[in-house]
Amino acid sequence: MKYVPTAAMVLIIVGALNWGLIGLGAYMGGQDWNVVGLLFGTWPGLANLVYVLVGIAGVWALYDWYAKMSKK
Repeated sequence: MKYVPTAAMVLIIVGALNWGLIGLGAYMGGQDWNVVGLLFGTWPGLANLVYVLVGIAGVWALYDWYAKMSKK
């Protein structure tokens, strides 16, 4: 259980970088810079799993932040 915060932070960073690259690609001529899609494009189920894990990590980080703010 002690690795959950680290794993969540890594997934959040991966998700944020991926969204940033998607946005940059759209501004630079509509290029597809979806790193998760590029890495797991042949396995759409695995790419979807990564997206779900990033979403769960975001919800967990939000809950953790709220719990810490409530204690103050």
